[in-house]
Amino acid sequence: MVRCASSKLNGEELVRDGGVHLLATLLSRCMGVVQPTTPGNEPSAIIVTNIMRTFSVLSQFEAARAEILEFSGLVEDIVHCTEFELVPAAVDAAIQTIANVSISSELQDALLKAGVLWYVSSITFLLSKLFYINFKFGGGRV
Repeated sequence: MVRCASSKLNGEELVRDGGVHLLATLLSRCMGVVQPTTPGNEPSAIIVTNIMRTFSVLSQFEAARAEILEFSGLVEDIVHCTEFELVPAAVDAAIQTIANVSISSELQDALLKAGVLWYVSSITFLLSKLFYINFKFGGGRV
C-alpha cells in the first residue's frame, strides 16, 4: 500500500498484475468472518483494514476504478466495511475509497445500489450525537 501511494507506477502495476481481483477475493472471504462487533485486533479485521487501506490508494487510479466496477459484490463489500464499529481504521479507509471511486458516475450508481447513503448517514448521525454530547458536557467547547 505504501509503495502504491508513493509511486503511481507501482499502483498501476498492481492493477495490471491482477491486484484488484486478488484483493477483492480476499476481502470477500474476510467479509463472511468480520462482523460489526469484531474486535480490531482480530487477524481477519487486520486483514480487512489492510485491504481497505490498499483500495483507498488504488481507487485513485482510473484503471483500478474500472476493475472495481467489474467485480460483483466488491462495491457492496467496500460499503459494508463502514459498519465495523470496532475497526475504525477499516471504516476510515472504506470512506476514503468511497470518496475516491465516487468520481465515476457508474460507481456512484453502484454505491447507491449498495446502500452507501444508509451507512454514511448512520455514521454522520453517530458523529453528530458524539459532538453534541461533547459540546454539552464540555462547557460549550467542541
